[in-house]
Amino acid sequence: MSVFNLSQEERDRVLLPELEAVTAHHRTACPPYARVLDALGHRPGASGVSVADLPWLPIGLLRERELTSLAPGRVVRTLTSSGTSGRSTRVALDAAAATASAMPPSAHCSRRPVRAAFPC
Repeated sequence: MSVFNLSQEERDRVLLPELEAVTAHHRTACPPYARVLDALGHRPGASGVSVADLPWLPIGLLRERELTSLAPGRVVRTLTSSGTSGRSTRVALDAAAATASAMPPSAHCSRRPVRAAFPC
């Protein structure tokens, strides 16, 4: 099942619990992220009605702050944006995320989904 074939209501039903769990994990594992969520008024355990109720972060924040939920020893790869705006965004990956996000050699000619890892 692809979420892209679902109505927005069905997407929210499927994705919201997963995204709330990810948000809670990163809140616990990344104190700077927890402070951002607190400043946005998003409280621990908060549950929304739709994905739009989740806290959205401006990409500039990821350029200005080092946000990661990984202990330094668990980082096996760091992805870096091209930095066309003058500052790069970095995303730290552990072994599982690095493996999941690796593209097969034929990725340039296939339409396989690529799993992205949230930086914090």
